[in-house]
Amino acid sequence: MKSTAKLAFVSAFVMMSLCLHAGAAGTGSPGSNVPVQVDGFVDAQFQWANAAVNGFTIPSGRVHLSKEFRGGVVHVSLPFAYGADASSNHSFAFAGAKTEAYVEYRFDSGFFGRLGQFASLFGQESVWMDQVVFSSRGVISESLPYVHTGAVVGFGPTEMLTIRLLASNRSDYGVAGGRGPDLGIKMGVKTEIVRFQAGYLLSLGADATARSVLDILLGTTAGLMSLDLGFNLLPPTASVAATGFGIEAALVYAFIPTIHAGVRFDYGKNIQLRTGGVLAAAATDTAIGVTVGPQFALTPELKLKTDYTLGSVTASAGATSTVSHAVAVAGVYSF
Repeated sequence: MKSTAKLAFVSAFVMMSLCLHAGAAGTGSPGSNVPVQVDGFVDAQFQWANAAVNGFTIPSGRVHLSKEFRGGVVHVSLPFAYGADASSNHSFAFAGAKTEAYVEYRFDSGFFGRLGQFASLFGQESVWMDQVVFSSRGVISESLPYVHTGAVVGFGPTEMLTIRLLASNRSDYGVAGGRGPDLGIKMGVKTEIVRFQAGYLLSLGADATARSVLDILLGTTAGLMSLDLGFNLLPPTASVAATGFGIEAALVYAFIPTIHAGVRFDYGKNIQLRTGGVLAAAATDTAIGVTVGPQFALTPELKLKTDYTLGSVTASAGATSTVSHAVAVAGVYSF
């Protein structure tokens, strides 16, 4: 089955690549003299959690460089955060697991291509915390890949419709190194009221962390309220015998343009969790997370996030659940 799916995907990938080449003659956007653009964010927080080291920290940040050229743009995103030894000194980890470096080329026909390392196409929440409502990502989003290293070809004539095909090394691995490749497809429809995305990531590796995922997202904005729902289905693997699934929901209400309040719910069954950004080989029986709190836009560039998270993890069927409580106050400045 995997061989048939791989052959069908490669055929579609090649056909779309030929369409990319055919549309090149119509491209003509200037940009050779455009200077390098610099932006990013700093996420400074105070965190408290039971059974954890508490205090002030810099859990995430990014310096993003981009340069337009005729028909395309090159991106380099360099994330930074307190390093693993931050409890004994003030060192930072720089250009870690979420690093991006890719070139994207677009055609007047609506086709586009991307080559390099880039943020994952899958999941409800962005890997970048300036684009996440709460001070941390949810359990389900964290169980999905951070980045892909490979190529995307796609078609997006308008913002309403986008189709993308992915061929990459194993997700979150820079070089395949004996691990099978990943193939993926992602389709999205966006209107003023409804947002819908559906995708499938086929992981062809046989090692412990190789796991395919079906990813379905549905969102709507009605007046002052925004609701986003997500569902993931993960087939069994050689190391995870049971089918896994994840459910995520986020509701945000805007009291006024500068004050929002939100609640997020995550439930995962037989999913692999991350510790220190590294995906575990073994699956967890159940993982639940509930986050609630307000967010304040103090200025257009500076957001204040305050939230409380209740977590519960059951490592295996019949085991005692580990319950966690966490409070965070985050100041996120975007530049």
